[in-house]
Amino acid sequence: MVEQALITIIIPIYNAERYLNQCLDSLLYQTCKSFKVILVDDGSTDSSSNIALKYVNAHPEMFSYLFQKNAGQGAARNYGMRYVNTPYTEFLDSDDCLMPRTIESVTKALSAETEDVDIIFMLPQVYNMATCKYEQWMDEELLKNIFSKSHVICPSEAPEMYALEANINRMVWNTAFLRKHNFSFPEGVKWEDVFPHFYLFYWARRCIMVENAGFFYRINSGSQTTALSGTARLDIIPVFSNTLLYALENNWGKTEISYIIHMMMIFIRWSMFVAKPAVRKELTQKLHILCASIPRCYISHYRHALSPSMDMIIYLQCLRYPFLYKLLANCHVVEFGEHLYHCLEKIRRR
Repeated sequence: MVEQALITIIIPIYNAERYLNQCLDSLLYQTCKSFKVILVDDGSTDSSSNIALKYVNAHPEMFSYLFQKNAGQGAARNYGMRYVNTPYTEFLDSDDCLMPRTIESVTKALSAETEDVDIIFMLPQVYNMATCKYEQWMDEELLKNIFSKSHVICPSEAPEMYALEANINRMVWNTAFLRKHNFSFPEGVKWEDVFPHFYLFYWARRCIMVENAGFFYRINSGSQTTALSGTARLDIIPVFSNTLLYALENNWGKTEISYIIHMMMIFIRWSMFVAKPAVRKELTQKLHILCASIPRCYISHYRHALSPSMDMIIYLQCLRYPFLYKLLANCHVVEFGEHLYHCLEKIRRR
């Protein structure tokens, strides 16, 4: 007997033949079958489509297949969302795997709720392909600390939720909630999870956490977004400028905006050191324009409310001022500056 579907899992696929079987098997062998899967082929040129159709033909009650010309992960997710007809929606990348009993755990948790839940947080695990070992999810302690205060959390009452990793896949979403707020992913850019992270948290009112549920997230696979060092790094400019602009135009509070700035600075520091030299120069110039445009009152609140590290403050201050930002285009200058600062701090504290 087929269980009534509670969740639809949307999987964008682009040239994922190396991992796709593992991903889809992790769904096939879930202990609870109250879910559907929409496979969105984003114009793959390898054997991904053949693999996907094999599962669709063998298990049509569970899997369905859509095809679009290559338009990126955000567009593929948006395409899949059009066909969701279940109360909840989940997203999964084609090179990751759903943890055993995830659907069962989420289903049990939702059946115990007497009111609708907007967001169900899960706790994924990291699989390091370089060491073949499982590692703790990057914000596990923060997430557990947030939900140690209450079973149901509202982000407006616990703004530290904005500091969580911006990963849409680590949550199950109320479909009606997404549609009520006309949600769609940004298209044509990398890091399409950043805007949804802030936008959906801002509107959410009832969030819960389910332990022993989530997905296995691969790192050091050699094909991830984190490995990009070319012009794709420039995508952090529209990603964060659009997020900040939306927050400012809609009169978000200083605290929410401070967390956007904080995440932006994390991305900036990370991008500076992995970007190729030619890209770094262009990136720095555009980041100067972005950072200089942020009103001083929000910069001040960010520094006082979130107490960022001195490294982050140095980066932000350099990017905001003419001429200083050019120093950041050269990685060795940044490293020397940070080293000099820390040496002076040690002397000052003696």
